[in-house]
Amino acid sequence: MNGMVRRVPMIAAVAVACASGQTPTASADPGPPPGCAPTVVLAVGGTKGPSTPDSIDPKSPVNAYVAPYQDRPDYLVKFVRYPGGMVAGVNGWDTDLDDSVRIGADHLRQEIVSDEATCGPATRYALYGYSQGAIVVRKVATEIDTAGRRGDGTDLQDRVWVDLIADPAQGVAARFPGQLLPGITLPEPATPFTHVQSTSECLPGDMVCDPNGDLAGYATKHTTYQPGGAG
Repeated sequence: MNGMVRRVPMIAAVAVACASGQTPTASADPGPPPGCAPTVVLAVGGTKGPSTPDSIDPKSPVNAYVAPYQDRPDYLVKFVRYPGGMVAGVNGWDTDLDDSVRIGADHLRQEIVSDEATCGPATRYALYGYSQGAIVVRKVATEIDTAGRRGDGTDLQDRVWVDLIADPAQGVAARFPGQLLPGITLPEPATPFTHVQSTSECLPGDMVCDPNGDLAGYATKHTTYQPGGAG
């Protein structure tokens, strides 16, 4: 938690710097700089499978959610890479959950800071997080949501939208928050954002996000998420 608090001023400070350094001119709009778009879509996948080196997984449900933006010139889709580990030394994981989430949040945070500096304070962000990736997105979105506001139209809180898919902060694990094992901390129950707009998706029975779910629901539903419902 202390690490999160320390990073909030960093995001706010970069946003302020961008706001003060990007002055509109009377010339024709040249369009966004290379590597930028009016809306940047940042996708964060879930816990990695044994056949992938990290969270970037061609079979991840998050891919279906961001696919509609891939070929649109007003959107730029980026996938945030992080370990996607759960228990180091098991199932091909080399990182415990807490370190994995920390690294994922660092990478997502750095991507937003970099885009703010390069693309300017008019850029909007759509953050998609699936499963463990939803923990990552919620962590960074909470930092943004609780940062100070300037009220000059460039506040990052007003330009970020999140979609939390199978969010563990709403599931069975959140009924027992705190450290489960060294390096594995179960999430605190979800609380609403004040400024950041968000949506949340959970298939009934999936214990990752449904507090009344069970292992059978997890096994049959957790990997079937797609826009519009289960496959």
